[in-house]
Amino acid sequence: MEPEQLAKICKITSIIAGILMVFPIGIFGLTSIDDVTDAVVAIYMMLFGPLTLFCEFGFKFVYRNFGFLSSFTGRGAFYIFVGTLALGISGLIGILVGLVIIFNGVFNFALGMRGQTPGEKAGEKTGSSKDKESESGPSYSGAADESPAESYDPSAMYTPSTTHSSSAV
Repeated sequence: MEPEQLAKICKITSIIAGILMVFPIGIFGLTSIDDVTDAVVAIYMMLFGPLTLFCEFGFKFVYRNFGFLSSFTGRGAFYIFVGTLALGISGLIGILVGLVIIFNGVFNFALGMRGQTPGEKAGEKTGSSKDKESESGPSYSGAADESPAESYDPSAMYTPSTTHSSSAV
């Protein structure tokens, strides 16, 4: 099967997983609470479901704030984690939805281990981000003209600012 077809199948299964996180687990989980852990997991699912959908529909804020979701391996690990959370919900629905999400995570992870990235066309592994953007849509770096290394400087958070002045009383 072609990498493009696998990526499309992966996207469709991820969208289904995101919907399953919100409706059967999230909403129905809150209406039939057996204990406190079911309620907590249902709330997490109601947060992770839309995050999954935003990721699959290409919302840039997801890639800026949750960089691990910009690769299939990161998505796969996230879906496996979320699927194990869903398994903790009591009842058959928790087990079924959890297994579907875990399967989706393994599928995403395997696709990432093949070296494919989301939005990549078959045989396209090299080239600048601008070339990729023009051929396969927007890049997932968060900024259109900058690479992730140029747009993020972790040391900038820890450098003291010299613009404030200390005045003696």
